[in-house]
Amino acid sequence: MKSKKILAGLMALTFVLGGAAMPANTIVDTVLTASAEETFGDYTYKLLDDGTVEITNYNGNDENVVTPANIDGIPVTSIGELSFKECTNLKSVKISEGVTNIGRYAFANCTYLKDVTLPDSLERIGIDPFVNTEIESEQNNNGDYMIIDGWVIITLFDIENESLTIPDGVVGIADMTMMHGEIHLPDSLKYVGKGAFSDALSTEHRVYDTLEIPENVIKIYDVGFMYRAKSLVLHEGLEYIGKGAFLYITAKEITVPSSVTYIGESALGYNGKGEKIDGFTISGYTGTAAEKYAKDNGFEFISLGEVPPAKDTVKGDLNGDGVVNVTDLTKLAAHIKGKKLL
Repeated sequence: MKSKKILAGLMALTFVLGGAAMPANTIVDTVLTASAEETFGDYTYKLLDDGTVEITNYNGNDENVVTPANIDGIPVTSIGELSFKECTNLKSVKISEGVTNIGRYAFANCTYLKDVTLPDSLERIGIDPFVNTEIESEQNNNGDYMIIDGWVIITLFDIENESLTIPDGVVGIADMTMMHGEIHLPDSLKYVGKGAFSDALSTEHRVYDTLEIPENVIKIYDVGFMYRAKSLVLHEGLEYIGKGAFLYITAKEITVPSSVTYIGESALGYNGKGEKIDGFTISGYTGTAAEKYAKDNGFEFISLGEVPPAKDTVKGDLNGDGVVNVTDLTKLAAHIKGKKLL
């Protein structure tokens, strides 16, 4: 019965996302249409629209691989989907600094791959990049999470769990982890993947009072929070809100920080059916993405005025209030003890 519920949830989420999801323990079909045009040693690659490089295929047989940081002087920022598929000699891989994206199923069916090192520069990980590897097999025996270098890659949570707590130190959540239950998010979290939280697909139909996004979150990708809540709190520092990021949020009014530069289609003010919420209003600063989104979608916009100037940085001022005092010392002490992110 549980597997049927999970499959139903995957199908529903796939419908909303417009992409393909894969149940666990599925052998990946590694047929991929080639789009790369250049080679560099053991690598096939292509140029992205931003002028950086995506590795699209690894053609080598090495057991231990460190991906190149640049190719012909051009930074490598992406490891493409299925790019290391079926590299059965591969036992360890280190992704070089500068890479911001790892595509879906990137290392699928690398059956002897056991060790991986992720870069601090990473901003997004696609669906289950280490499916059918020794990494997945080993990590799955350790508990509910598969966490690598601060990233939740997959989760083994029962679809009907009532509560889940993401551990301190997690900075990112990969696409399609589909976590359910009341969410407890760490201050360390920065990146929320496509379809990361999908409690709204639970048969329990839970409704929460408030969903508050941690202050350090920078990007929330498409349908990041399919979550029934009556209000939504966003903080300065958030920059990217993907398509349908907050479907099922029923708030009539949301304040969007001035730091947000992109808001995707139906991200705010729409219900789970893609219908506008009657009387929905957006509060934000004049000339920002919030005002543009409100006008583009026919929502009322309440201006909070011009974007406030950036505060001058005071050395030692850890909480940003413009002065150095005991509050900053307390925050520093908590950070040293590993309990708080600066």
